[in-house]
Amino acid sequence: MKEIELTEILLTEIKIGNLELEKLNENNILTEIKSAFPDFQITKTVGQQDGPDFNLYQVIHYGQEIFFISMDSYDTTLVQDLWTNNKIIQDEYGITVGQKIESALEKRPNLKFHSDLHQNIYATEKNSKIEYRLTGNFKTLNDTTFFADDYSVERWQTEGMEIEYLIWRK
Repeated sequence: MKEIELTEILLTEIKIGNLELEKLNENNILTEIKSAFPDFQITKTVGQQDGPDFNLYQVIHYGQEIFFISMDSYDTTLVQDLWTNNKIIQDEYGITVGQKIESALEKRPNLKFHSDLHQNIYATEKNSKIEYRLTGNFKTLNDTTFFADDYSVERWQTEGMEIEYLIWRK
């Protein structure tokens, strides 16, 4: 197979490229991805976490991961999310991996921040399926407190951080 040069792929609230994310399930995912991205390779693996294992579909172009889709660990027929750290993908708001959070906030001023149990920092907007995982120098609340008990994060704590992943969650 001849390598083709990749052009930008758009991630929207409902699609990545021409792939309709809401329609995906365990029975059609391979066919649908192959139809939307015929020049890409798809690898199905088992993802592991603290909870139950889940099916994971990596979408690769000549050894470079473009994105991956994970299935729900409790209802394995349903898509849970899509993640990418590939700069070829831009979301419908004009945000890409590697952008500073300040630039993302200019495009999406209503982003709110939170953390998870593993101290990853996320930015998302109410009623949006697209969110961002951040990387960089996170500013703690004080000398002994990383973030609030409710995992909320203040905007000032994320200054200078970058978008590490674009994420679509069902």
